[in-house]
Amino acid sequence: LPGIIGYPGRLEMLFGFPVDNQGVPGERLTLGYPVRFSNALRSARADYVFILGGSNDANHAIAPAYFRAQLQKLINIARTMGVEPILLTVPPACCDRGGLTTFTRLYSQEVRFLASVNETLLADIEMGFDQECPNTGSCYLLNRPEGLHPNTAGYNFIAEVVGDATIGPDEMGIVEEEPTADEEVEVTP
Repeated sequence: LPGIIGYPGRLEMLFGFPVDNQGVPGERLTLGYPVRFSNALRSARADYVFILGGSNDANHAIAPAYFRAQLQKLINIARTMGVEPILLTVPPACCDRGGLTTFTRLYSQEVRFLASVNETLLADIEMGFDQECPNTGSCYLLNRPEGLHPNTAGYNFIAEVVGDATIGPDEMGIVEEEPTADEEVEVTP
């Protein structure tokens, strides 16, 4: 989808309702973000908030436990304000930014843990990327050689993963491919 920046605009097209992107490029989830987050929620008057962070924190080697504590603050703020958080794991990094992978994967583990204990929706971007691109170094979803940010195909993919996790593939019009006549189909009586 040329001309649409990031995954929020793509989500808006998929969902058919406004998605207000109040993310700031280069911002760290672990650096003064809770105050801006609560102000953004107040001004947006949203029912749901997508929380995706970690890549910029990985640039600064933030401890996973601190990342988890800061993310929990955001979950608490959202729920206190009557907004339901939807957590997204961190896409993997590669190539020029491959050194961040240890931290992005640890942060994604923390996101999964918090989604579980807080009983909130989880869109597992990392798992989706891993399934789609087992070899991250040649993944067609990432800008290469930069390796930190998704490209157009990557943002489309993120929107699909988020849509699948939140409204389901049937509602999004995603249809599983039917087997061809050449493929065997196992039938269980």
